[in-house]
Amino acid sequence: MSTGANPVPRRRFQRGSLVEKSGRWYGVYRDDVLQTDGTFKREQCWQPLGPVSEQSERAAWKQFQPYLDRVNEAATRLPPKVGLTLSEFAGEWRRDVAVNLKGSTTRAAESHLRAHIIPKLGSLHLVKITTKTVQGFVAYLAGGGRSKKTVENVLLTLSSLLKTARAWGYACGDFRFADLTLPREGVKKEPRAFTDAEMRRIIAAAPEPLKTVLIIMAVLGLVSVKL
Repeated sequence: MSTGANPVPRRRFQRGSLVEKSGRWYGVYRDDVLQTDGTFKREQCWQPLGPVSEQSERAAWKQFQPYLDRVNEAATRLPPKVGLTLSEFAGEWRRDVAVNLKGSTTRAAESHLRAHIIPKLGSLHLVKITTKTVQGFVAYLAGGGRSKKTVENVLLTLSSLLKTARAWGYACGDFRFADLTLPREGVKKEPRAFTDAEMRRIIAAAPEPLKTVLIIMAVLGLVSVKL
């Protein structure tokens, strides 16, 4: 039987129990499992051990003990801080980290937060910021016509925030750039050259010595502009 979800696990020392079921020994204990919303849920775990016909009760306890040791060791450590949204953590980051960065770095990060990260991801809990979530964020950024370089810079800011969150003990998701499909660079248009008629009108209207310069450039085929 499991209890309801809790914001932090109520860890305690466990002795566990040994159960014989269908001809096999099982070690039964409880563990605090992190949920997708950042809360913990205490669940009963059944660890299969050896067959009763081949293993004594004492031998089964000996095989079960490492699983109990792992759970009880975790009980001595502080639980991770959970339940925080990306927007809430960004507030902490601005207060304690951004003030120590170079002005240009802070301005760039703040621009990414205000324009892209907070509006799209701010309401999500940190544990929800996974590779799949970030891939959708990439599609959103690319759909707005932003360059690959801009997308990469925004993702670097997001990655930096998550790295700090983990260092501070928050339970949070993760993503790797290698696992993301980033937008391709746009194909640059060839510059349009003036037509002969346009060039004649420009030369006719130009004062000297610009007129002579344009005539020479036109003859050499050097005149073209981007429109």
